Amino acid sequence: MPNTIPLPVKCKIMYWYGENEKLNRKSDIAYVKKNFPDTKFRMISQMDHGEYCMVQSEKFAMDLIKISYKV
Repeated sequence: MPNTIPLPVKCKIMYWYGENEKLNRKSDIAYVKKNFPDTKFRMISQMDHGEYCMVQSEKFAMDLIKISYKV
């Protein structure tokens, strides 16, 4: 991530991460919370990094479709 953030950020940000990678993403999550306070976080239970889209691709796709209708 860049040291300086071009502001204002005019888009919605969602940060999805796997429950099994939470400790590895700790500094990333802290950075995002600090620099993008309106970010919505979603922890995917029992998943590791990128695993949700590979292991449960149909459910992942349906989640993305649901989100796109809310935007």
